[in-house]
Amino acid sequence: MKKLFVMIILMMLIISAYAEKTYTPSQLNRMVNSGQYPEQKPVSNTQTRSISFAACKIAVENIMSQLRGLYPVETIVDTGLVYMVKAWTNDGATTATCSKSDKKMVLTVAPYR
Repeated sequence: MKKLFVMIILMMLIISAYAEKTYTPSQLNRMVNSGQYPEQKPVSNTQTRSISFAACKIAVENIMSQLRGLYPVETIVDTGLVYMVKAWTNDGATTATCSKSDKKMVLTVAPYR
């Protein structure tokens, strides 16, 4: 779990090094709450890890709960087979996907345009 948290933090730091566009938390919350999401560039970083579906969901929720309240976080898909959560931070969007059939977690980071 600790390694996963470190991996997500590193991915967020990577995007900050290449980011061209940034937003404040209040700007992001206004945009996402109004349905006007920041325009994103293609995914710049993808990390994959083998993990059980249940453990993946717990790990993603633990990490995203630390962002909620400051940054917008939305659950995109929540079924018995796939769980996907997206967080918009200052310099890019991070998506975490848990797949039951693959027993994998996939983390992607996309900087803003």
